Amino acid sequence: MTWGFDRDFTPWGKRDEEIEPRVHPHLTEPARNRIARILENVVAYDDVYETYMEYRTEVIEEPDYFRWRNFDPARASQTHLIKEEDTDEVLLYLEILLNTLWSNRNHSEEDLLKMDSKLRRVLREHRILFRLRPDHKYLHRSRVEGGVRKTRPRRYDPNRYEPLHFEKLADETIVQADQDLRVLTKGTKWKEPLSGYNEAWNKYQDGQFSAIIAEKLYNSVEAVVQKMCVEQGWENETQTVGTYLDRLNKEGLFEPNQSMVGEWQQIMGGLRTGVQKTGDRKSWHDEVDQDYCLLLLHQTSAFLTFLIKRYEKESE
Repeated sequence: MTWGFDRDFTPWGKRDEEIEPRVHPHLTEPARNRIARILENVVAYDDVYETYMEYRTEVIEEPDYFRWRNFDPARASQTHLIKEEDTDEVLLYLEILLNTLWSNRNHSEEDLLKMDSKLRRVLREHRILFRLRPDHKYLHRSRVEGGVRKTRPRRYDPNRYEPLHFEKLADETIVQADQDLRVLTKGTKWKEPLSGYNEAWNKYQDGQFSAIIAEKLYNSVEAVVQKMCVEQGWENETQTVGTYLDRLNKEGLFEPNQSMVGEWQQIMGGLRTGVQKTGDRKSWHDEVDQDYCLLLLHQTSAFLTFLIKRYEKESE
């Protein structure tokens, strides 16, 4: 009789195959292509010339392919740089270019704001772990002087205010944490309980940096620990997350890593705080911002990976 593969069994070849990361510590090819196209529709020859003259003073070896003496070669060279150079070199060039565009008067404020919105959307939609600062709203709406918010009489000036620059959101650890948890969803056993976690990432990609992400993550933790306790007959389906986690601790799931008890309590505290703000829309962007959402995603993915692996080991 031939042994039948259980539907939750994932063969080694599929378990070990690489999953395309959904968060990236570097610029991806699709992101580079979109950025290049966005800029091609905006920049003028003078912009490229001025930017490259400054860029070449910041790098040790300037690109030998860069041609800036007339517009078409200059634009082609810029596109090549964005598509081919290392992320650090591309971000350096982009910072100089963006500040040049805003400092000069070659383009209307409306065109620059549209370009800015598109660039920020690329980073978010491709889940690149960089963001552009200052925030988009500060480029044209208002400034704060002496605690008083005032409307700016003219376009954003990097020489007068904060220069546009890229800021790193997180390092490679969040990529690995997400990858480790996604491997567990290849079978059907944890796919449904982890659906809230995946929905949280979709909200992040859509730029919905709000308590909704905390709520989705909380739902996933609840679904995972409930499944564990009900499957083992330890608790019924009507208990709370705290009850389930306490029961898992009582059953020895956190041994010999008792330090995890304090850690999961902190993580759940953060998620509860976020969930409580779901109905408080005014505080979404003040307290549940992009940084906080990314922190919750990172912590939750690492915690759930540990939890599921420990459970599977102990229930063998």
